[in-house]
Amino acid sequence: MLANSFNFILHKVYAEVKHTIYIYYNFITGDHAWKLQEDLPNDVTLLGVVLSLDKTKVSNLAGNHYAYLLLIILANIDPNVCAKGFLQAYIPLTLLPVAKFIHKVKCMHSVLADQLLHQYIDIVIKSLKQTAHLGIMMSDSVRFSRYCFMPLVAYIVNTPEELVIACITMNALPFTMATCTNFGNPDRHPFHKS
Repeated sequence: MLANSFNFILHKVYAEVKHTIYIYYNFITGDHAWKLQEDLPNDVTLLGVVLSLDKTKVSNLAGNHYAYLLLIILANIDPNVCAKGFLQAYIPLTLLPVAKFIHKVKCMHSVLADQLLHQYIDIVIKSLKQTAHLGIMMSDSVRFSRYCFMPLVAYIVNTPEELVIACITMNALPFTMATCTNFGNPDRHPFHKS
């Protein structure tokens, strides 16, 4: 069932014959996919990649060990199929360890752990970055070869992981330079540029 749920052709869905109401059904019908396709060579296949990162407990018996689970899925899969867990559309890429440090300065522990997580993810998705820029030849479900580009189109994380990725602390906002002392302040703050 998963093999038949891929959509490789960009298309638009309209609610009526006059084409005035545009329906966004999945990645392949959205404006972002059309924009990405404009920047690619002709006759290539766009495969949007979605990554998901979540900190999870991997051991109860041996000291409460945690790891980051990094999952991947293609945005070209029908959303109804993705929601069915038994089809296993999300594929685990790796478990990234949560390191503990013994630095003398306590506040450095989280800074070092966050930096290490960034380096882990960079190593794991190195080949994915190359396929986003250079493309790769792949076989589809009926064994036709396609020249595919695989840009990252979404990154799903919880708030703690979002803060790590944005390189900010819990008392700041991930999208502006405002901190907790500025919350509720009517002044506009510049956007965060991480």
